Amino acid sequence: MSNEILIYDEIGEGWYDEGITGKSIKRQLMNLEGDITVRINSLGGDVFEAAAIYNLLKEYEGKVIVKIDSIAASAASVIAMAGDEVIVPSNAMIMIHNPWTFAYGESKDFLKTAERLDKIKETIANVYIENTGISKNEIHEMMDEETWLTSEEAVAFGFASKEETETEPLNVKNTFRLKNFKNCPKRLFDNQNQNSVKKDVEKKKAEEEKKQEIEIENNKKILVSKKQELDLLEII
Repeated sequence: MSNEILIYDEIGEGWYDEGITGKSIKRQLMNLEGDITVRINSLGGDVFEAAAIYNLLKEYEGKVIVKIDSIAASAASVIAMAGDEVIVPSNAMIMIHNPWTFAYGESKDFLKTAERLDKIKETIANVYIENTGISKNEIHEMMDEETWLTSEEAVAFGFASKEETETEPLNVKNTFRLKNFKNCPKRLFDNQNQNSVKKDVEKKKAEEEKKQEIEIENNKKILVSKKQELDLLEII
């Protein structure tokens, strides 16, 4: 589908590529016209890049349909709120929580970091409040609790406008550590473990095939060497 934008990774610049950033989304939007669909399968990432993407989508002239293909967690849930219509299949989820980061230094550095996090929390909460109609206190409570919303709950609380019948199995990228979240649903862990086992099997199969290829190649070399020895004996 030409008018689709995929957000299928962590938000922010990657180690080896540009990743999902405001800059990358801006380039895509410049080449699109009319209604667009933004498909999300992301566990979040950089909140500032998410804010940039949210604002870009809000400013887009056409209709923006957001579909949560699997999970819109943390910063990705902020992006999801930019949709004129937000669709959540019955096997997908939205998660909201407080922003967190890493810090180092002396006590005053940590106090400054905590102050910045509280301000960032307010900017995130403003997005949820504006798009759901939920009160500030309720949103803060949901963020404090790290709330995971099913499709039905997402619609009920105003985070989504439409629930859709399950289309594909829930699939979360294994590159993100789900254990970082305190209330992550068991089914996400189960799904990640299944994917991990599948990858292990595929890796082992590939290693076996490579081993067989090496053995075949070595056997060929031995046969060639034996033939050369026989040829040399005939000449002698």
